[in-house]
Amino acid sequence: YLPVTLAYAKILDRQPNALRPSPAKVRSALTLLIFSSVVFRAELGLLAGALAFQALLASWIGLRELISSGLIAGAGSICTSYVLIFCVSIDA
Repeated sequence: YLPVTLAYAKILDRQPNALRPSPAKVRSALTLLIFSSVVFRAELGLLAGALAFQALLASWIGLRELISSGLIAGAGSICTSYVLIFCVSIDA
């Protein structure tokens, strides 16, 4: 799964002296995982939830940032799923 690999690459790729990933990288990793859990496979939601819980406990990201990135990723993936399911199947 390419989105999962890219999400973990964003979390693990950091400077050697950094103790934690940047909040922007955590947000983009969670966005990728939420998008792929809605569009591709639902069990990736458990992975996204575990990563979100760890990010909150380790103070990698704030609660407001987590909720906003989750809502944006969820809405975008639902729109993408709608287009793929209904619009593409009508033309096929």
